[in-house]
Amino acid sequence: MEFACSAHRAGVARGELRQTDVRVLEDGAILALASALGPPRLWGYGIDAAFAGLVEGLSRPHDGRVITRLHQGLDAAGARLKASVEALVERRRCDVGLVALAFEAGQVHVLSVGPVRAYLRRRDQVKRLTPREDRAEGLLKARPSFCSERAEPNDLVVAGSLPAFCDESLQSLGTALAANPGLPTRQVTELLNRSAAAGRLGVSSMALRIPQF
Repeated sequence: MEFACSAHRAGVARGELRQTDVRVLEDGAILALASALGPPRLWGYGIDAAFAGLVEGLSRPHDGRVITRLHQGLDAAGARLKASVEALVERRRCDVGLVALAFEAGQVHVLSVGPVRAYLRRRDQVKRLTPREDRAEGLLKARPSFCSERAEPNDLVVAGSLPAFCDESLQSLGTALAANPGLPTRQVTELLNRSAAAGRLGVSSMALRIPQF
């Protein structure tokens, strides 16, 4: 399985903070990305809580299907984030958007909530795998979305935080893929992140190329 994940911190004053982040789970069987909402000082706190819950949920007893595991992971991520936020003394709260990708038995599975996107590119056709509206709410308030899509060898699946999909990034990636349809996934994430990272915005992206099966 060819995949790549990349994250860039956001510039805040003279420093940098982790507004988005990625996780490669189970040797790449599941890829996950989190994007924090709320005050910058709570970004990392919320992201760590969401990922801890996701991993906990994935490890629970299950029926063997990746769909079940993703739903368990999302439920646990929301519960862990809720408990962590409620433990805060301050009134201002944080939230976290989350997207997880998995490939199993010829299908791509995408579970998402909040301000994140995922797309499937097959040859020159692109299909969005997350809801059309970009919700400014995450695990604590927004309703999760689930999508299963039949996959074909060499399909490219990309996911990321919203800054990864600005017009400049999409144009650069489209040009690169037109010239080289087999563009390595590492270069895909670099192109998606480049514009936002240059502007000191927090940005993360993931890319997965479907293997022969």
